[in-house]
Amino acid sequence: MKLNLGCGRDIKKGYVNVDLYTTPGVDVTCDLSRLPWQWKAESVDEVIMLDFLEHFPYAKTNAILAEVYRILKSDAPVEIQVPSFEECSKAMNRAVGMLCNKCGFKFADEISLRCLCQQCGQAPFEIAEAGMKRLFGGQDFSGNFHYTAFTEDSLKRVLVDAGFNRFESLEVEHQRLNWNYKIRARKIGLTNDLWGSEP
Repeated sequence: MKLNLGCGRDIKKGYVNVDLYTTPGVDVTCDLSRLPWQWKAESVDEVIMLDFLEHFPYAKTNAILAEVYRILKSDAPVEIQVPSFEECSKAMNRAVGMLCNKCGFKFADEISLRCLCQQCGQAPFEIAEAGMKRLFGGQDFSGNFHYTAFTEDSLKRVLVDAGFNRFESLEVEHQRLNWNYKIRARKIGLTNDLWGSEP
C-alpha cells in the first residue's frame, strides 16, 4: 500500500489518496492532525506528502514524522515537498538572486531588482507578493494556511530526529524554480549523519 497524504486535487494512480476534504478521487477522508493514524505499524510501502507538512504547526512536526515512521515498512521511502523558505524569502525581500515565479528569471544584481522581469514583464513587488502567498498559503479556504516553513537543513534535521536518513534531493532545478524543496528519505533507523550515508 502506498499513501498520498494531503492529496487535495493531486490524485495519483496506484496510491491511496487521503485528504481532509471529500473531492473526486480521494479514497480516504480523515483529519491527519489527529494521531495515531488508522494504518497499522509497518504496513505502508511508501508515503508521499506534497505540500502537506507546512499545514501543521511546527510543534506537531515531530509527531507527524514519527507517525509516518511508524506506519512505513523498513527501508520504505517518504517523499516530501515543502515551500523553500530560502527562495520565498528572497522573493519577499526582493533580494539579489530572487527568481520570478512566472518564468524563473533570476534577478542577478541590484539594477535588475529595480526593473520589471526581463523575460515576462512581471513587477518585483508582484513577485514579492507571490513569495508571501507561497510561504504562508493562499488563505482562501480553511485548509489553505501554512503554519511553518522549512529550509533544506531544517527539514533534514527533523527527519533525522524521526529516524529517517539516506536523503535524496529531487527535481532540484525544477523545484527551485517553483520555490519548493523536495526530498526523499528512507526509514533506516536513527543516525547522526545529517547527509544520510549508510549507518
